[in-house]
Amino acid sequence: MKEIKSYEELTQKINGEDLFLLYATMPYCPVCHSDLPKIIKLAAESKIDLYKINLYEVPKAQGQLSLMSAPCVIIFFKGREWHRQARIINFKILKSKITKLKDNINSSSYL
Repeated sequence: MKEIKSYEELTQKINGEDLFLLYATMPYCPVCHSDLPKIIKLAAESKIDLYKINLYEVPKAQGQLSLMSAPCVIIFFKGREWHRQARIINFKILKSKITKLKDNINSSSYL
């Protein structure tokens, strides 16, 4: 997991990487801290890049991506938001979405 420190860095990732997870947090969010190990494990198992962004440190990302609550996890695919979950993250659904997307990529449906 890598941490994004600026909005410019975030836009570079969105425009430059084909597939990744973005995990948006706030510093005093207990759910954010408790979900982080689950997100790290899911990203590792799914072999998908994971980036974490602290919305308090990068407030422009909060407005530009309409991140109104934390935690929030977003799957980005080819420069676009493909799936989003906020506040209460359903890891079963999240894993299913990642699996379906990766299966479709591997079968050339999205290329």
